[in-house]
Amino acid sequence: MTTIAKEELAYCTGASALNRSAVYGLASRLFRHEPSADLLHYLMKPELKKTFDLIAPSLSESLMKMEDISVFLSELGIEYTRLFLGPGPHISPYGSVHHPGEERSQLWGQTTVDINLMMGILGLTPQAGNSLLPDHVSIELEFMQKLCAFEADAPAGGSEIGRIVDIQSMFLEDHLNEWLPVFCKKIDNADPVLFYQGVSELLRSFLESEMNREHHYS
Repeated sequence: MTTIAKEELAYCTGASALNRSAVYGLASRLFRHEPSADLLHYLMKPELKKTFDLIAPSLSESLMKMEDISVFLSELGIEYTRLFLGPGPHISPYGSVHHPGEERSQLWGQTTVDINLMMGILGLTPQAGNSLLPDHVSIELEFMQKLCAFEADAPAGGSEIGRIVDIQSMFLEDHLNEWLPVFCKKIDNADPVLFYQGVSELLRSFLESEMNREHHYS
């Protein structure tokens, strides 16, 4: 696992809730469906390269090796399907399948119900046109993206910001950190192409930094 110096996390995690929201949003896009040309162009922005070099070197290397974007997109579409959709053996992108708190691996488990209720209470709903269950990896990451954005917008020192931070902490510790490391390990064990090795590195490293940040402030 990549060891990340505190100063090297300035862009990726920083102390800024807005930066954290951006990383959660990017991770959500990477897992929602196969990459688009727009997403690849975004990933190749110079300001992201330093971050990828540090915490997701396989992703950085994959983008550097890309020659024909159309061919690359086709290959990634095939790989996304193999890894997360099937129809053959694949890695379910749903938390209820991997969460240790579930009595058995299944879709629409208790964790799905809990997340759905939490999102509803907070008035947070997935993007329009979404047909994924609430515990899909991309939906959960989007949920954290919105919570971090709310934190960034909340008045400093007010009670609302404390409530938002508490919800983030609970969701991170009791849910994301309970199944995403297992999910990433399964991706690694599936012999993914270099791009998805990097996507796994990015999510795993960011989650590690979030947990370190959580323990530092707790």
